[in-house]
Amino acid sequence: MTQFLFRTLAGLLTSDGSLARCLVEPGVFRSDLDARARVQLFKSLVNYVEFEPHAYCNRTCVFCPNSTLDRKNNREVFDRVLHRKVLNELAEIDYSGTVAYSRYSEPLAREEIFDYITEARRTLPRAYLKIITNGDYLSHDRLQRLQSLGLNYLAVSIYLPEAVAWSQQTSLEQIEKFSKRIGIGFQIRRKTRTSVFADFTKNLSGMRMDARCHDFGPGRQGFDRGMSVAWLSPSSFVRKAPCLFVFRNFTMDFNGNVMPCCNLRSDYSQHAPYVLGNVSNETVFNIFSGPLFVQWRQTLSPFTPKPPPCRHCQDAPMTGMRDKLLTAALNLLSS
Repeated sequence: MTQFLFRTLAGLLTSDGSLARCLVEPGVFRSDLDARARVQLFKSLVNYVEFEPHAYCNRTCVFCPNSTLDRKNNREVFDRVLHRKVLNELAEIDYSGTVAYSRYSEPLAREEIFDYITEARRTLPRAYLKIITNGDYLSHDRLQRLQSLGLNYLAVSIYLPEAVAWSQQTSLEQIEKFSKRIGIGFQIRRKTRTSVFADFTKNLSGMRMDARCHDFGPGRQGFDRGMSVAWLSPSSFVRKAPCLFVFRNFTMDFNGNVMPCCNLRSDYSQHAPYVLGNVSNETVFNIFSGPLFVQWRQTLSPFTPKPPPCRHCQDAPMTGMRDKLLTAALNLLSS
């Protein structure tokens, strides 16, 4: 009875961005869909497709698993033929959501990123193309090149030197230094006790670019990345909220492995059991509707304590009013 009332309420609260919208999508918890229904489910739900363009990262930040996993010597690249295969599958549904290039690599560290953006824009003219970068390899010329290729959004994470303590002032100084290096002016959008956000708008018509500088000190910023960064696991916090990532996102590692979300990675031994498939031998539609992905959605959809590796995850909190009402209603119905 509780589940019936819950689903009924979910249907009344549907909107494109809500958990309720995902829960009532036909076939979302079924792994026996036919080929047409699998394509339709992906088209209806997925709005964020993430590629890891290669394995290399030039940094070993303490808040990232790369601080303990070697990504400086791993030069494996996401296969170009495989990249084209996935794009062609997305073209079958005229995909218009986000295509992001990021994960645990530094996208701009290799020239292939320009080929990926070129292919993505040609194959998916309505997609929103995004790169997340640390900015170390960015220059004015590269910025203009990305703009000319049709990139929609460049998100820059700016980090302070290790010996420099975070403050709003030191963050502003680092953002200003970065601005001068790339030759683009900026405006401060927002400042908080732990973050500074800046917009770069000069001479960037048609492409959005912003930067953020966070305080990554203990208890400040960062996620435990599926319990792979132990000191960021808040032991006193156990996640009970559902997670939209397993409904909305399709995340690929540099080797083609598909993971449940961006916080898990197939090159970390404890996360290896969570691989959902590989796009080299399955379509994105079949993986998304496969039994492993369905099981993750079933596990992460209730408002109950989550098991590892999601136990302490604070990423993607549910803050929408519809989902808050859904939470309150379920708690009431379950009491």
